[in-house]
Amino acid sequence: SGLAHTLSIVLLPLVGWLGVWRFASVMGTRGGRISSVIAYAAVPLPYAAIASGQWSALLLYSLMPWMVHLLRMAVGHADITSTMSKEVMVFMAPATWRRWFAGLSLISAIALAFEPATVLLLPFIGVVVAVVSTAQGLSARWSVRWIGISMAAVAAAVALNLPWSGSYIRSGWWEALTGAPVDGGRDIGLWGLATFDIGGFFGSSLSIALYSAVVGALLLVRGARAAWVLRGAALVALGLLIAILDDASLLPAHAPDASVLLIPVALGISLCAGAMGASLAIDLGRGR
Repeated sequence: SGLAHTLSIVLLPLVGWLGVWRFASVMGTRGGRISSVIAYAAVPLPYAAIASGQWSALLLYSLMPWMVHLLRMAVGHADITSTMSKEVMVFMAPATWRRWFAGLSLISAIALAFEPATVLLLPFIGVVVAVVSTAQGLSARWSVRWIGISMAAVAAAVALNLPWSGSYIRSGWWEALTGAPVDGGRDIGLWGLATFDIGGFFGSSLSIALYSAVVGALLLVRGARAAWVLRGAALVALGLLIAILDDASLLPAHAPDASVLLIPVALGISLCAGAMGASLAIDLGRGR
């Protein structure tokens, strides 16, 4: 019915915020989780998607935090505690790992059914986190898991969507994944992309303040959480860069819609805000 459709649309952002709450458990404090959720909810993407009828982007905004959370768990990143000076990696019991991977594959399959660019976006996040983690000194046997598991989850999602997903193996498959190209670029502009103004949402310009969380986290956060700050900042920088280059038609091939490309940027901001919130909560606790 119309009411059920409306409720499902309105509740989708809540699903994403709950996913961020779960993902931000890696920060180890309630303050970090709250900060992450507030930052992700403050990004205008879901509201602009609702206003412009971009339902696939809204769904991906809602499901991507869950996908990255399960990917993080499957890779082996332990939750950070106040006593940790560096990250701790753990191997999980095979049964637990299979349960997490099955959940990741199922959610990826649901996302893929509505937004084909999922097969590009999840590996993109995996590659960015893997490269940054390796540069930070994390052993390659751990960081490469981000790439391997994200690719395996995408392959499983494609398999779960057969035979429909097999229709992409044909001429013009890139356009089928990313949508029709826009001659001369989308012309949203740097300011429009940086403020997530992809649907004419009236409050988009205020979101420029969210980048203060990225800058603040880079300057203030130390210890184990600093690794997540750099990963988040890399997602913000590279996600925006690709969106800007695509907007100006400077890429060899056109990328997915900006409403999809900016989802890793929103996640990166959320990560940085969570790390800073967790660090501040610990500092305030010590000062009491």
